[in-house]
Formats: sequence, C-alpha cells, structure tokens
Amino acid sequence: MLNKSHKIVNIIVNILITIVILIILFCLYSFISLKIMQKKYVNIFGYTYFQVATGSMKDYINEGDVVIVKINSDYNEGDVVTYISGKDFVTHRVIEKNDDYIITKGDNNNTNDNPIDKSLVLGKVTKIIPNVKAIKEVLLSPKVIILIFVSLFCLSLLFSYNGNKEKVIKEDKEKDKIEIKEKEEKKKDKDTEIVKVKEVPSKKKKVLDATQVIDITEIKKEVKKSKKVLDATQIIDINEIKNKVK
Repeated sequence: MLNKSHKIVNIIVNILITIVILIILFCLYSFISLKIMQKKYVNIFGYTYFQVATGSMKDYINEGDVVIVKINSDYNEGDVVTYISGKDFVTHRVIEKNDDYIITKGDNNNTNDNPIDKSLVLGKVTKIIPNVKAIKEVLLSPKVIILIFVSLFCLSLLFSYNGNKEKVIKEDKEKDKIEIKEKEEKKKDKDTEIVKVKEVPSKKKKVLDATQVIDITEIKKEVKKSKKVLDATQIIDINEIKNKVK
C-alpha cells in the first residue's frame, strides 16, 4: 500500500515538473518572438494571446485577463475579435459586418469604434483566462520559480530514494526466503542420511546376533563325522536363528 502511494506521488511530482518546464519554455518562446525577433504577436499552432490592459469590455473581459485568439478565424456579428490599431491590438465586440469592413464596440464604451478594414482583423477570441496578471506576477517571479523547482526536485529525490529502499528490502526478503528454503532442504537431506546410517548398523547387528547363536564347534564335529557338508548344515536349528533375529 505504501509502495503504491509512493508511485502515485512520484507520478504527480513528475507531472508538476513537466508543467513548470512547459510554462518556462512557453515564456522563453514568447520572449524570443516578441523581443528578439521583433514580431507583433506570438503564433503558437495558429493561436495567439493578449493580456487586456483596459476595462473597455468590462464585465465580459476585465483588465488583467488574457484572451486566446484564433488567428484568421471566421467571425460574425456579436463575436469578440482582436484587430490591429496602429501599434496596438484592440479586443472589442463586432456590432456590424460588411463586405469590406467591420464596426466594433467595447461593451463598457458609449460609442462605436471607427470602421475597421477586414484585413486588420487578427482573429476571434475563443477563450478568456481571468485574472492572469496577478497569477503571472506571483508564479513567474524568479524566487517562486526557483522555490518550485527546488521543492519538486527534493520531493522527486525523496520518493525515488524510498522506492529504491523498498526495492532493496524486497529483494533482501526474497533472498532470505531462498536461503531459508535451501537450508531446510539441506537439513532434510542430512536427516535422511542420518536415518540411513542408523538403519545399516541396526541390520548388521541383527545379522551378527543371529550368526552368533550358531555353534561352529558343533558344526565342525558333525562335519568330521560326515563327509558331506550338507549333512552337517542340517543340524543347524533355523527356527532358533529366526527367534534370535526377531
């Protein structure tokens, strides 16, 4: 049960480390695109994002929120789009759409925007991530990033060590079981040999006891009386021998 818990926690730690690495790579890619390559926006598989700086779309989109925009996507009246206005990007709702231009308006504004050429429309807003500004300021600060990495690294080492320790203990237990089994088998074989050794002298003793009751002197006397050895052996009392063996 404990080993299973360690595995689950280890998987969670690895997932968190992967997420943090992906976030850092994402931020690094955005920095290179915007600051070094001087692009106007980041293009990630046909999507881009912008952080809202004003409250013109309040309460639908608030200041500090991040909007995900699908580049060159279709849109209709009522959709929220992002368009280029000089060096800035504006995210407003489409209230009128013609063949050559559109008219937009901020939900919190009193007046419409000037007509906008369709070629200046970057795309339609597909997702709003609320209050990212505060989260970004906390999570992406150098101190927090270092702390997160150190914590995840320590957790990973801790559970990796515990897992290896449990593995060694398990292997030692299996080794002990094998050794105990081998000892039992050796003991069993030894006991069997002892029994066999004990049995052999016992049988020999019975044979010796049986042979000792035979009167060899009497046999020799009888043999002298008779030329045939067979006649002499007939004098041996077999019944007496059997009684002695028993």
